Amino acid sequence: MNAAAQDSLRHADLIVFVSDVSCLLRPAAMQKGQRAKPTVAIDPADVALLGLLRADIPTILLINKVDLVGNKHRLLPLMETFSQRFGFVAAVPVSCQSKEDVERVLATIIEHLPEGKAKYAQDDITDRPVRYFIAEYVREQVLLATRREVPHAVAVTVDNCHEEEKMLHAAVTLHVEKDGQRRILVGRGGQMVRDIGTKARARISKLVGKKVHLELFVKTNAAWKSVPRQLAELGFVDSLAEATSASPKGSL
Repeated sequence: MNAAAQDSLRHADLIVFVSDVSCLLRPAAMQKGQRAKPTVAIDPADVALLGLLRADIPTILLINKVDLVGNKHRLLPLMETFSQRFGFVAAVPVSCQSKEDVERVLATIIEHLPEGKAKYAQDDITDRPVRYFIAEYVREQVLLATRREVPHAVAVTVDNCHEEEKMLHAAVTLHVEKDGQRRILVGRGGQMVRDIGTKARARISKLVGKKVHLELFVKTNAAWKSVPRQLAELGFVDSLAEATSASPKGSL
């Protein structure tokens, strides 16, 4: 994950460097620096991350959790210490628990983002096919219906999908790891899976603008999360080769 984040720095249009006020909460956080100005010893981990930033990519400094500091004047030496180490285009002290502060962060990001060419036409709303949304809308209803009982062990595949003039037909399979999870999704007398299908069908129908005939099946597929071939078949990676390379054992 860290490697992916670092690699993304090479292609970014804008970077948001996030730190917080932890260093101000330590005893004797404020020190006397040159010219009698107070300075702050920032976290060594932040210093290391600053070394990864590129000067040719605009970077915003975001200091979070400022609500923990009573005297807001103490933030100035902290921001100055950061600015001495890297040329930020803006420094924003915030508490991300505050909706207003979050909106201020977004406004600052928009202000400094370069305007690029549009990748899609103005009337395009997505680059994903209908099958993708069918699976996601079904998965959404599984999450809402089962809460913490199943969600992290369920995958969804669209086995068949075809459209007619006034109707869309789709067959979808829910994959779980254990028979107990399957019983939960099916429900007593099939009530749970019917409810999931009814709500998902309404969402899909609104998307495609026509009636939907949706069939749901629940299948126990043990350890689907750890078998590369199954991950590829379930659509969690683009290819079997990618799944195999991502597996520590490379097993099929």
